[in-house]
Amino acid sequence: MVSVQPYKGLTTLLYALAVLEAIAGLVLIFGSHWALSMAPANLGLQDTAFVTVFMKALGIVAIAIGYLLCVTARDPARYVAVIDTLVFMLVASAILIAYALVGMHIGQYFPAGYIVARIVIQIILAIVLIAMRPKAAARA
Repeated sequence: MVSVQPYKGLTTLLYALAVLEAIAGLVLIFGSHWALSMAPANLGLQDTAFVTVFMKALGIVAIAIGYLLCVTARDPARYVAVIDTLVFMLVASAILIAYALVGMHIGQYFPAGYIVARIVIQIILAIVLIAMRPKAAARA
């Protein structure tokens, strides 16, 4: 008899996001100079020690989020709070990026189409996570 995993789609999505977060964290930690070189020159970011340490700190946070997503993927019903936090982070980040596009005019530094596509993808991912989210917490 084959056992059916109840949240297979959500588990797969969470594992994929965990891998992406871990890769992003490793790039920020070990390739912070390379990541900074991708920023437009007119943005004013200089490759100083403070900026490098800040990028490495963001990499540590990204790896921690990847770890949390990996643990959550094992039992999504038990770790619903992590899914809710991820949804909040996606929506808050999309709002912040939209504000930066409209209010701070970052469209002159980065392609506006890329920024809008990123906002749309984040909102769609948040909606998908809300739809796939376990409805009731697991009972002990």
